[in-house]
Amino acid sequence: MRSLLAFGLLAVFAGCTTTMPAPSEDLEVRALIETPGVARDDLSVKTIAWLLDKLPSAKFTLRDEDKTRVVTGTGRTEFTGKNGALIPCDYTLTIEIEDGQERLTFDNWIGQWGDLKDKPEPITDDRYAAQVRAKLRALANGLESYLKASGTRR
Repeated sequence: MRSLLAFGLLAVFAGCTTTMPAPSEDLEVRALIETPGVARDDLSVKTIAWLLDKLPSAKFTLRDEDKTRVVTGTGRTEFTGKNGALIPCDYTLTIEIEDGQERLTFDNWIGQWGDLKDKPEPITDDRYAAQVRAKLRALANGLESYLKASGTRR
């Protein structure tokens, strides 16, 4: 009887160590970059230059919506999966550029699983989402630093 009880407790505790799903709000990164007095066109040129330097293989589209210029594209980062394997992660980046500010949204995180990295599945595990979040926040911070230090004029 004791061994059955011990086995049952072991099964319960083993179940507690399974992966935790990430809340939906943790599956995107948003950032606001404020550059008071800087024109939308100046911000657009600097942002696109930064994108070409930091994400050279990414593909982006550009469109104007009233007073907002929207840059949308895809990028790729990676995270450490089980057994230390690096897993590529594709994401969508949307940048809304207006006079004096930019809003960034990184979402649609898709891990490229499998031995050949050819099995796309959304990131749902919080352990992996936390790694992706940290890398995308660092990317947003890098853009902010670039815009504020690049001599963007008013």
